[in-house]
Amino acid sequence: MADGLVRIVEERGEFIGRVEKVFSPPNDSSNPLCERCPGELRDQPVVGIAILRGVRRAQDGYTEGTILDPDDGENYRCNITLKESGRRLEIRGFLGLPLLGRTQVWTRVE
Repeated sequence: MADGLVRIVEERGEFIGRVEKVFSPPNDSSNPLCERCPGELRDQPVVGIAILRGVRRAQDGYTEGTILDPDDGENYRCNITLKESGRRLEIRGFLGLPLLGRTQVWTRVE
């Protein structure tokens, strides 16, 4: 089951993903706060936060960017791969080496 809805847009050549909706459950609230986020994002509503940043189109796909996990407040480097003609997005978040990360699959909502 999906945890939320993220809208990805291209702004000045950079892909940015903002949280538009958080589904409850699994979260306790449909409008949770980012209690563990760093700096100015701390205790801000998760809805509206740009969790995906710095991703740019490259010749062989997409460049490495960053993804914020609002649950633990950590920013991870990430690799992005489009699958199924853009219907699915594989995002691999990691610290250090991609081999030591975790992959999420996001499904496009029409």
